[in-house]
Amino acid sequence: MLDKLNKPAIKSFVKGTLGCSCPDRVFNEIKYEVSAILPHCQNPILRIELGDRLLIYLLVTDSPDVVECDLPVIIGSGKEERDRRGFNRFRAVVCTSNVGAVVHLAGDVFARHAQQDDMVHLHVVTREDAQAMLEPTFRD
Repeated sequence: MLDKLNKPAIKSFVKGTLGCSCPDRVFNEIKYEVSAILPHCQNPILRIELGDRLLIYLLVTDSPDVVECDLPVIIGSGKEERDRRGFNRFRAVVCTSNVGAVVHLAGDVFARHAQQDDMVHLHVVTREDAQAMLEPTFRD
């Protein structure tokens, strides 16, 4: 179960792991929803807003089947929300213990659904990469 996030670690994760070059002022306003439900997704996502610039949807799974099913919905919903709410960028993140099993699949799904939008990015990261952000309340 995920209740609360470590906000300083969110900044570290986004800037370090995801490579975001947003100015520090963007991190003055961090909003998140820990169990956001998207229609037609098997799993809830972590939804993070940074200022009025960056939107992130993070899916935690080790299942290639979940990536195949949920990632197209995540990409479509994220792009739609980014456009509707005026964010600069959207980042879809798959957080997994099994990077080798999902990284190529996620890339293929992203290529089919992101439609060459330069303001949409995919990241496949390990659970260890996100651990500081998710601790102490992240539980399998």
